[in-house]
Amino acid sequence: MPAFALYAMGAVNRTVRELIEMQYEFAEPFVVDSSLARDRLGAVATPVEEALERTAEAYRALGK
Repeated sequence: MPAFALYAMGAVNRTVRELIEMQYEFAEPFVVDSSLARDRLGAVATPVEEALERTAEAYRALGK
């Protein structure tokens, strides 16, 4: 949503005003560095493609 629209709606809606403050989160992609968890815990992130495939398979198994 364009910033000017959020400011206009934020004048009358408190929730929308909060969205204005959070706009920075959508300006650039998030970059996650999981090296600390990997090194200390041995945790390895599941690639997005694999996670999506597993999720789709789980929904299919439920008949959805």
